[in-house]
Amino acid sequence: MLVRQKRVDAAKFAKICRELAEQFGASEQWDQAHEYWDLCAKFGHPDPSAAKNALIQAAECWVRKAKANLAGEKPDHLFAAHWMGMGFQKLRQAGAPDERQAEVHREFRELQKLGMRQMAPLALSDEIVEKVEALSEKLAALGKQHVRGVPFEKALFKLAFIRPAPDPDDIKRSVESETQQSVWMHIMPAATVTKSGLTADQIGPMPVSPGPERDEWLMKSAYFHARQFEWPHVAELIEVARVQINEEHPCRMEDLRFLITSNPFIPQGHEGIYLAGLHAGLVGDWLIAVHLLVPQLEASIRSVFEQRGIVTSTVESEGTQQERLLGKLLYHPQMELLFGRERTFNLRGILVEKFGFNLRNDMAHGFISELGFFSPAAPVLWWLVLQLCCIGHHLPTTSGAD
Repeated sequence: MLVRQKRVDAAKFAKICRELAEQFGASEQWDQAHEYWDLCAKFGHPDPSAAKNALIQAAECWVRKAKANLAGEKPDHLFAAHWMGMGFQKLRQAGAPDERQAEVHREFRELQKLGMRQMAPLALSDEIVEKVEALSEKLAALGKQHVRGVPFEKALFKLAFIRPAPDPDDIKRSVESETQQSVWMHIMPAATVTKSGLTADQIGPMPVSPGPERDEWLMKSAYFHARQFEWPHVAELIEVARVQINEEHPCRMEDLRFLITSNPFIPQGHEGIYLAGLHAGLVGDWLIAVHLLVPQLEASIRSVFEQRGIVTSTVESEGTQQERLLGKLLYHPQMELLFGRERTFNLRGILVEKFGFNLRNDMAHGFISELGFFSPAAPVLWWLVLQLCCIGHHLPTTSGAD
């Protein structure tokens, strides 16, 4: 304020800050050096290039902080990646030369990849391991018992409705309960990263006041909670029931034809693709099941909307038309009405939400390795598709799929 009012000698203070920044930099105290370079830029200078150079030097402090860690006795690639990323962002904001930005960006990406290799699973206490094993045994017993000793078609329907889809309201209540027990969720941001270390999405600390920001935070947290807890449990239950069905009824692809014939949920001409995808999932070939069913599900949602007279395309300014893609369809105002609130939440989280599994987008862009298709996302998606096909099977062919 005093600088803006010209009540202090800005150039004098800028010089002092620059000298202090250089001294702290020489002693490798990068936090203090960054602070004084930043102040030097804020005090301004008759020469605009001097202020820009101060901002670049402030950014370089974060780059040097990252490199100093790597050169130390205990290098930490995640720590270094964080500060290298901060440096890159600051260099970009300061308008550093493109070559320097590109150089730091390459170093940042390499550190992100190395940081992902550094990450390891958390070690659980024996007590927690015992509880998890007990829950797995309970789920296995429930899943097997639910489909055991009944004809194939009935077993398949019992699997489709073995439990309700996870309820978003219940999950949100769990998240809110956790926030009351953990101070960190009130003060620490969170991020979800891709397998190569890219930051896909992030949320800040939990907003205190009710409103749209808190609602968004709660919804993203609910998807993350479902990814960690609900969907793995659902997948485990589906898996044991699926294996039990295969043990009692070795299934050929044609055995599933009853489910896709004259099914209003399945667009005409897509029946064979659904047949192959459902069969692949039933026998545990998740690589094939996911590749076949994800695009077919998009076609089915579009078909259901069209049956209800809902326009699923756009008209661009130049007169061309485009079909709405899956991400837009899942967030259409009519989606929850037609497919149910719980099912819609789970489809969004499995397929397109970055704090969920984002399966559709990661698959479409080739981000998933072969092993990655055997995550909980695949059996839960297959189960949701099976459920929708079972509902369609019981509907008259002249009506839409509720």
